[in-house]
Amino acid sequence: MDVDIHLVPVPGEGAEPSALLQGRVQAANEHHHDAYGHTDFDDTPESYAAQYAHQAYRAKLCWAAVRAGTDPAGVRPDEVLAGATAHLPLADNRTSADVALVVRPSARGQGIGRRLFDHVAADLAARGRTVWTTASFHPAALPGSPGSLTANSGAGTIDGRHAAASFARNRGFVLEQAERYSILRLLPDVPHWHADLATWRRDAARHAGPDYELLQWVGRTPEEHLVPLAALRARMSVDVPSAGLEIEEEHWDADRVQAHDDGRLAAGERAVTTAVLHRPTGDLAAYTELLWPHHHPTGVWQEDTLVHGDHRGRRLGMLAKAANLTALVEANPAAQRVHTWNAVENTHMLAINQALGFVAQGLEAAWQRRA
Repeated sequence: MDVDIHLVPVPGEGAEPSALLQGRVQAANEHHHDAYGHTDFDDTPESYAAQYAHQAYRAKLCWAAVRAGTDPAGVRPDEVLAGATAHLPLADNRTSADVALVVRPSARGQGIGRRLFDHVAADLAARGRTVWTTASFHPAALPGSPGSLTANSGAGTIDGRHAAASFARNRGFVLEQAERYSILRLLPDVPHWHADLATWRRDAARHAGPDYELLQWVGRTPEEHLVPLAALRARMSVDVPSAGLEIEEEHWDADRVQAHDDGRLAAGERAVTTAVLHRPTGDLAAYTELLWPHHHPTGVWQEDTLVHGDHRGRRLGMLAKAANLTALVEANPAAQRVHTWNAVENTHMLAINQALGFVAQGLEAAWQRRA
């Protein structure tokens, strides 16, 4: 099918999302339903537009594909057949781009994704972005099984014949890493669930010792924690396992932390954060975050979790995560599921998640292409 591809204009503050943007969100929602089998990742045009408007630290580009000859000024959202986004870091990693491409299931098999990718690739190359990353979801496969493809990290195997894998490989992407995608189904009304959380938290606190203190907040980061949290966010960009992915340390300061928080709030997202203070130095030794959208509070995302290298081996990861799950139930009583992703080689964090009750659902493939 011949298609025209349009760069979706950035909506002004408070402006109604365009039909192209609405269609891009619809296409993404249909893609996620098909890939994951649930609606927890559904977005709304209003939330997406708000996220899109915050571009101080990342340029955010969005494209929509429609049937050739369709007037973009009069297009209906359901006429958007596919969409793509690219996030381009501005403060660091200035040759990188994180790309996502989705095609409505009903429009697949017609070459639309290929045409859209070629258009996006040419645009990114013209902008000097030479290292591209993208992701796709797959059931886990056994190493050595027919068509199996193991990540370059050596951990995590998918079926390389899967449509998304074939698409990525045919366009020069390499499977650098596999992340285990897991879900924790919350049981807030079951007494033993709260008792288990309390036990994990108490045992971890005893192991950590008196030098460590829990701090918690909902929403914006308190002013006194902006600088210490910025230091941890910078470490988060390079301290977690990243296999062969080309990632430079991100530059974070108090202003960027505030901008990050403001962007979430503008998009209708709410976060609960638990940090661990190292009393002797006044530094933050660890932090973890849980995030949920206002329009869909039953589905929660596990965001960053990091223990600074100088403070590992004291069970601070379990301490922070158990405490944050308790805070989540209090801040968001509607929460039913928590979604998380961890590199398959990150055995320590996977062990914590397994103890907390997370159950593996499949693998998220992390692909990289060098132009």
